[in-house]
This record gives sequence, structure tokens and C-alpha cells, in this order.
Amino acid sequence: MQFAFFGRVLIVVVLVLSAGCANESPSAGAKGQSAEQLVTIRAQARWDALRAAQYDKAYAFISPTTRQTLPAEVYRGRISGASWLGAQVVKVVCEPEICDVSIKLEYYVLPNLKDTQVVEEKWISDSGNWWFVYRG
Repeated sequence: MQFAFFGRVLIVVVLVLSAGCANESPSAGAKGQSAEQLVTIRAQARWDALRAAQYDKAYAFISPTTRQTLPAEVYRGRISGASWLGAQVVKVVCEPEICDVSIKLEYYVLPNLKDTQVVEEKWISDSGNWWFVYRG
């Protein structure tokens, strides 16, 4: 009698876990995070790397297709020397395979003159992860 009960419980657990896995998509994270949550984390990490002048780390967020045609040295040369003071993801809106990201960016225009603006980015889903679309 106990075996039959535990056997049914085991079957229910397996079915529930299987159903959860079947519903995952490239836009869902390993912990059930939404595409918006995943892209927010990745976009903020990319900007944190840029602000820390960790250009190789920031380069790793660029889509694999772009990295095939854009060498890291060229990317680094294009973005180094910028004077970003702050960057914060303020909005992420996703469709199944693409996200529009708004970043509030604070930077120096001149040595003693700061400015703030919102910049827009695109992120795409590819190979099970989200990638920044670089438009250099």
C-alpha cells in the first residue's frame, strides 16, 4: 500500500517537473526568470564592465555573429576613452526573440560638464542566451 502511494507521488513529481522544462524557451532563465529580467541583468553587467574599463568583459556580451566580424581590439579602440559616470537599465520590453532596452546614461561632455540621456539598445536571443546588438 505504501509503495503505491509513493509511486503515485513520484509520478506526479516527474510530470510536474517535465511540464516545467517543456515550457522553457530561450527567453526563460534557468531559474524561471523572464526575458526582461535576464536582459536587465546582462545589460546592466555590460554597462558596469564598460564603466570599469573592462572592455573584454563588455565585448563578451556582443552577439556571437557580430563577434565573428568585429575583433575585440577594434571594439576596444572604438569605445575606450569614454567617460561614463553612471549607467542604469530603466526599461526592458521584450518580444520572443528581441528586446528593446533603455539605459539612463550619465557622462562627461566636457571635463566639468556632465549630461544625462537615455540611450536605446537592442538585445537578441541566440543559442539560448541574450546578446547585445552592437551597431558600431
